[in-house]
Amino acid sequence: MNEPGNSQEVKFTPLKSSQVDHLILLVGENPLPNFVSALLLGKPAPTRNDQTGPLITLIHSKQTGPIKDNLRKQLAAQNFRNVDSKEVEESNPTSIYKTIYDILSNHDRIRSIGLNYTGGTKAMAVHAYQAVKSWAKDKNISPIFSYLDARSLQMVIGSVDPVSGKPLTDQPVSLDLHVPLATLVSLHSWSLGTGQSAEPQLPKITKALAELHFEETGGKAWRDWKKDILYNAVWKDGKRSKWKSKTQLSDCRISLPTGDQFEAMRKAFAEELKISPDEFLFLTAVQNSEFKIHKEGHENLTNFLDGMWLESYVLQQLLQIKSEVHLDEILRNVNVQDPSSEKNRAFFESDVLAMRGYQLFDFSCTTAHDCGETDLLKKRLFEAIIRTEQMGGSEARAALICLAEKPQDIEKEVAQMFVSSNATNPMQNKRVKVFGRPQLKNLASELKKWINEQKGVEEA
Repeated sequence: MNEPGNSQEVKFTPLKSSQVDHLILLVGENPLPNFVSALLLGKPAPTRNDQTGPLITLIHSKQTGPIKDNLRKQLAAQNFRNVDSKEVEESNPTSIYKTIYDILSNHDRIRSIGLNYTGGTKAMAVHAYQAVKSWAKDKNISPIFSYLDARSLQMVIGSVDPVSGKPLTDQPVSLDLHVPLATLVSLHSWSLGTGQSAEPQLPKITKALAELHFEETGGKAWRDWKKDILYNAVWKDGKRSKWKSKTQLSDCRISLPTGDQFEAMRKAFAEELKISPDEFLFLTAVQNSEFKIHKEGHENLTNFLDGMWLESYVLQQLLQIKSEVHLDEILRNVNVQDPSSEKNRAFFESDVLAMRGYQLFDFSCTTAHDCGETDLLKKRLFEAIIRTEQMGGSEARAALICLAEKPQDIEKEVAQMFVSSNATNPMQNKRVKVFGRPQLKNLASELKKWINEQKGVEEA
């Protein structure tokens, strides 16, 4: 077992009974299944071009050539250095069959062969299977065929002869390895930007603001305060478009709302920002907060009060259940960059990301509600689902945490976009989940229940 010293390193426990000396992988558009399969089924090789040692061969098309190159690089970092590759015409049976048969013939001193057909096209899977089966029969070898099942997060080991009646072997692998977020991003030739954190911002105020929203009246009162007090204090004309000048902000005084429902929040502000909740200089609050290190600290504190507190609250709740649901890594305020794009700009941003094994969870957070903002909520959830699957494959999951009073209505509508045509109940689509204001009070237990249900995509 590979056992690194921290969560930023890949760790894995190989499936020793199914490891082979020569593993053939079909490269698809998402490199994660190939990376996972190589770690579990291949054998590390410290040197290149070893004709008798362990070998991994990546079968790819012209389109997936760049993915193959980066996959080889990432495998080398895990001590899998003897990695070969061959290009095939992805829809040409002869090209696929002959290429793989010739590869095996050139390495005929290796006596254990495996084909993992999780990636690649259907044609590649069919004809690769036939080539391996035919070659193995000629050599009197029993090959191992395998498939990484996104539905169950299991490695399915199949028989060389499907009509033999021999049962499949299903090996649960979701917790047998940990792929750090940085590694997952690197598999796509992307990079993590700066600013992500594993710690909540202003934790006392975060908790107090969340508790204020446990009741619908509290959430409305906070929205009214933002509109009447906060926006007018920091933005010109009270509109969220143009900031006041630093000179204007230096004399900006704010008072927090009063009343029994605000007492806990006022106390949290006083303790964490060292200010009087009755009246305080806004920039003094900035200087007394963690935002003082930023050039535009007033913008950061404003954005936090305006709604970014929710992502800190979600992070707090996930940290409470981290060990119970086997989360290896949780980060907030994550931005993923594509170095090949113009000015290395952000490819996408995420409020909170978590990794469990090799399964990615994306939590999109917004204080929007379902009173006139339903379209925005659906758009946020839709975007989270698309970007999460693009990075983490079919195993990945996305959820929206918002202040909607009827989150189930939004969930049902978006679920219908992703559910299979023969499904009878869109709400059974576990890929889609919305948590609203009514769930804030018990959000940790709600998240725990949902995360524990996630094993992969549903049966079609």
